[in-house]
Amino acid sequence: MDMELRRYPLLELRIHEGEDGQKRIDWYPSVFDSLSEDLGGFRERIGRRAFTKTLQEGNIRALFNHDSNYILGRNQNDTLELKVDLKGLRA
Repeated sequence: MDMELRRYPLLELRIHEGEDGQKRIDWYPSVFDSLSEDLGGFRERIGRRAFTKTLQEGNIRALFNHDSNYILGRNQNDTLELKVDLKGLRA
C-alpha cells in the first residue's frame, strides 16, 4: 500500500511548561482557508467544518512525521487536546 504524505507550512509551534510542570507543545496542524503546497499538480484548501465529525467521534493520534511508532499524544487518553478556532485546528 502506498502512503500519501501531505505537508502544510508550520506557522507556529510553541513548547512550554504547563501548570502541572509537564512539557507541552502547542501548534496548528491545519490552518483554514490557505492553500497547501503543490501536491503533484493540485493544491488543497481546508474548510472550517473539515474536522467536525472526526473531533466528535474519532480516536485521534498526533504522530511525529506521520510515523505510528512515534505517538505524540492521543485524544482518548487526554494527552492530546484538539480545538477548532477561527485560525484552524489547534493542538
